[in-house]
Amino acid sequence: MNKSGQENRSVRNTKRRLRDGLLQLMEARPIQEISVKELTELVDVNGGTFYHDGSQVYKTMQTVWYHYDVPKIPLGLSLLFMNVGMQSGNEEEYKTIFQQLIGGHVSYKPRDLSLEASYYHQMGKASLDYASLKGLPINAWMARGKVSYNFNRQF
Repeated sequence: MNKSGQENRSVRNTKRRLRDGLLQLMEARPIQEISVKELTELVDVNGGTFYHDGSQVYKTMQTVWYHYDVPKIPLGLSLLFMNVGMQSGNEEEYKTIFQQLIGGHVSYKPRDLSLEASYYHQMGKASLDYASLKGLPINAWMARGKVSYNFNRQF
């Protein structure tokens, strides 16, 4: 972008070439069968240009979510597991790196009292270092607790 907040001519031209190339490829087959590499080679654009904003291609994603309300007790339990694989690298070599998220949420709400707690942990590898194709380690967590009481049911 230039100082006035508008895209410069080169950026507009690259976006136009990518759009026109994609439309050309879509005339022959569905978009699901078109790779980024094929598109960027057709329009003579570096693959890194396509992802210049830091986004990465999701290659795989598995999610398991389970919720259970305990009968006769005002207790709810939820569990979450996610495994996400992202493709990254340079034009010569691509690699899939993985991140996992695990966690749970518990709520107990007898009458006017409400107790809630959550914990989530993320681990795996972040964006790749293109020189060595090694991911940066991720180790992050989030914990939350909430206690509330309804003093007046009419309020």
